[in-house]
Amino acid sequence: AKWLRLIMSGDANTLRDAPDFVKEDRSVVQPAIQQHPLSLQHVHPDFQADEELVMAAVQKDGLALQHASSQLQSNLEIVRAAVTNNSQALHFASASLLADRDFILELLIGDDASEDSLTAPCKKYGLSLSAMQYAAQALKADKELALLAVKKNGGALEHLASALRDDKDVVYVAVTCRYDNCFAFASERLRGDWSIAFEAVRRSVQAMRWVPDRLRSDRAFMLAVLPFHAAYPGHQAAGEGLC
Repeated sequence: AKWLRLIMSGDANTLRDAPDFVKEDRSVVQPAIQQHPLSLQHVHPDFQADEELVMAAVQKDGLALQHASSQLQSNLEIVRAAVTNNSQALHFASASLLADRDFILELLIGDDASEDSLTAPCKKYGLSLSAMQYAAQALKADKELALLAVKKNGGALEHLASALRDDKDVVYVAVTCRYDNCFAFASERLRGDWSIAFEAVRRSVQAMRWVPDRLRSDRAFMLAVLPFHAAYPGHQAAGEGLC
């Protein structure tokens, strides 16, 4: 009872300093995990492999998946619950799950990010971005997955294979999402592509940072983008004398 009171009134590290018999006592560990999910790291390994306790932990803090047993890091239900709470929990999913195309596809389809890219900003974090960030290398080169990911979150472009960051179809979809930095992750060739650069700049003033000098010196390009971002500091100099 003494240790339970201490743990419940403390933080996730209080259990770390408890004697082993406390860390092996389910009547203490269970409420401790419910109160402080990350205290899962300090419990007996048997509890880190306990599906009920781990599920309770990841539902409250997905990052507790880091401290689950390797077996439970491969458990679909556990991982689903973890990433629902925090998409970055995918970092701690097993390699086998991250190489499972059906699983990654499920995450992308299930992402509730807005597809109305012109009116709703993309999230700086999110399930689609995390799915491509942590997916196995082979899946980062899968165009179907890539298109679905960047449609939900243009920032996912950063985590794709270089060949897809040089794919006009993929990059075009990415830059039509209001994610300020995604244009930076396009290939050098596509950053210099008139139509791609135009779409990026007309949606985000920040994209001008990555427009190459060749396009900045292109009269037609600057005339096209100036009406959208007349207030951008670099436009005045680059477009001087055009209007």
